[in-house]
Amino acid sequence: MENKVPKMASAAINDSFPEEFEISSQFRRISKMFNTNGIGFHNMRITGHILLVLCCIVNMLMGLHSDWNKVESRILWLRDLQSFLLIQLFFCMLGKRSWTLELFCDLMDEHYSRQHEIGEFCEVNRTFRLANSLNVKTYCRNFLAVLTIRNSAFSYVPMAYSVFLVIAVIIGDNYSQLQQLPIITYFHYPQEYASWQLQFALNIFATYFYVVNTVLGFVFLISNLLILHNTWYQFGLFTEYLRELNRMNLEEARLRYLMNRVIRYHQTILSMHSRYGKLCRMPILIFNFSITFQICTYIYSIIELRKSRFLIQLIFALMLLYAFSSYGQRVVDVGERSSNFLYEIRWTEKPDWYQKHLLLMLTRSANSMELHFFGLMSVKRTLFTKVLQAAYTYFNFLKGTDEGLR
Repeated sequence: MENKVPKMASAAINDSFPEEFEISSQFRRISKMFNTNGIGFHNMRITGHILLVLCCIVNMLMGLHSDWNKVESRILWLRDLQSFLLIQLFFCMLGKRSWTLELFCDLMDEHYSRQHEIGEFCEVNRTFRLANSLNVKTYCRNFLAVLTIRNSAFSYVPMAYSVFLVIAVIIGDNYSQLQQLPIITYFHYPQEYASWQLQFALNIFATYFYVVNTVLGFVFLISNLLILHNTWYQFGLFTEYLRELNRMNLEEARLRYLMNRVIRYHQTILSMHSRYGKLCRMPILIFNFSITFQICTYIYSIIELRKSRFLIQLIFALMLLYAFSSYGQRVVDVGERSSNFLYEIRWTEKPDWYQKHLLLMLTRSANSMELHFFGLMSVKRTLFTKVLQAAYTYFNFLKGTDEGLR
């Protein structure tokens, strides 16, 4: 059964950490919004996302029947594929009846509740919190700003220009200019159906996708990054507990009591990390493939198609990949540091029961803190290089097929 924060304790905690719980509450409202009537066409909030999935599938099938000898067609098909994977990632995040996002929120609340911290080490808690606290509101605001700027360059600004152009042309009664409407996302359709009305409708639909990308992408990325940061924070605090306990000269009864509290804290943070590891397996897989296809197509578009506007997308994808890789590596590193410190404690001078407790924690800490998809891929710094290598391999494959068809 999942650990819940007691209502009275939660009310007091909300006063202590208002920004953190405000973010979690907003995510819960989004989860409930998508879960009001269940997943189905009778739920208007989810219908649009089902249409997005169907649109990606139809567009990919139509792309297979287009002129495959044109490299642009293959690139567009890969972009459709990564968009489809991205939408699947959002559905995976929402989970069955949005349970996955709810569980993410439960973990965030449990992290920020600080209910498992050891009160006897209040000075350690205060010092470590001041040195390693994260300004959540500023962090989220900056990330949302970057995500919005990225999507604005490719959707919001072109859509605003499309609306302005349509209104100006209708007022001026000069419809010939509407043949130059900007294309936000390319859709495969027979050329005999081409018209400004169709292009304008497709731009609206593509803008809706970018709005979904902004909202759900922000929720998915921020929730995972905050959980990774809090995991790193708690393992660092655990190491400080051990360091403080090692310095203290206490009576055996008091020492036994504090050691039992430290062991319970260690068990709790390991349990929370294990729960998060099970929740994020499928998102890790989909995110890995989606970001790989994105980087590959952006590189190809910039180098081979001479479309420099995709440089913004490439930079954002690399920043996102690096953020996940770095936070995953920080969790692995802090787990290794806590394991090393357990061995460096002056355990030879301690009683037998103390040594057994240390051995118990040391044995459990020997397991890696890596987040992975059934051992196939791990979220750590090597993920950054592996994704770049895979994207470069796909890029060379596309380049080779292009040269072979010439």
